[in-house]
Amino acid sequence: MAGFTVRRTGADDYGKFIKALIAGKPGSGKTRVSATFPNPLIASAEGGLMSIADQGVPYVEIDSIADLIGVRSIMEADAETRADLVGCPVDTIVIDTIDTVQKLLVRERLAESKQDSMKINDWGWLGNQMTAIIDGFRSCDAHVVFTCHIKDKQDADTGRVWFEPDLQGAISGQIPGMVDLALVLQSRSISRANEETNEIERTLERYLQVAPTEQFDWVKDRSGKLPAVIPVDMETEFTRLFDWIFGGVSVDVGEILLEAEVEDPRSVKPTVHRAGVSHSDVVPEGEKATGTVLPTETAVCAVCSESVTEDQADMSKIKQRKVLCVNHLREAEKGDSK
Repeated sequence: MAGFTVRRTGADDYGKFIKALIAGKPGSGKTRVSATFPNPLIASAEGGLMSIADQGVPYVEIDSIADLIGVRSIMEADAETRADLVGCPVDTIVIDTIDTVQKLLVRERLAESKQDSMKINDWGWLGNQMTAIIDGFRSCDAHVVFTCHIKDKQDADTGRVWFEPDLQGAISGQIPGMVDLALVLQSRSISRANEETNEIERTLERYLQVAPTEQFDWVKDRSGKLPAVIPVDMETEFTRLFDWIFGGVSVDVGEILLEAEVEDPRSVKPTVHRAGVSHSDVVPEGEKATGTVLPTETAVCAVCSESVTEDQADMSKIKQRKVLCVNHLREAEKGDSK
């Protein structure tokens, strides 16, 4: 017996945590912005932590994939156990950077196979490993941030330039779809005239690019609630992101509209039990909805009236535009071939 349940979306569908990709050029501030997330633990594969040296952020140096697996085992524990293991609360894991992690995988693969370069099978292995690592951390009950460098690409014919996550293989295009937010941290120089000294003063302004552009077409905001551009102050980034995404969430837990049971999904249409009299009635969790049972419809052959499965009916409709049993469908196909 198989079955499925139809529900309305509710507060449970928002989840509790933000899973983000923050990409940018070296020195753009990716690590410092990530450190604004609550109680972060930095899995530092790159080694550049000077920007947060004044914040006392706990970190683990990732020199091998075994180190990364150890960190993931900590993050898979509940919040209380994580705090006991690390010595402080950990509500966010930052993988800094995910492209450096990929380089570690390549290095270890070549060392193990005693090769100088990656072969075709190695690239498939690398893609699978990267997907497993990203999925493993993404499933943790915590905020997750993958930082990543960006690389520029240019069309040889048109001269068009665009930017992508600095990852090798298909994972470069896949990782934005594996997170809730795929953002680019950028900076721009602003020139202003000092009215007192008449001198030109230049300041550097940083901002998170949230809406996709021609140069960053993979940037995304799954919540659809963030502004296109977010000014960065290196202190309140997480608070603002969280408030924008979750601040207006007041939807109750999703109600059950109906349940359906299927004895044999391959040949029988589902028997549907509707929830109550109207769709506004809520069926308590764990209880079966009551109401009218919709009759099961059986398809029959247009020639001999023999019952046929739903798959067979669909196939014959496609091929002959009418319901036929297996034998009469074969006869019809033979006639067509003559």
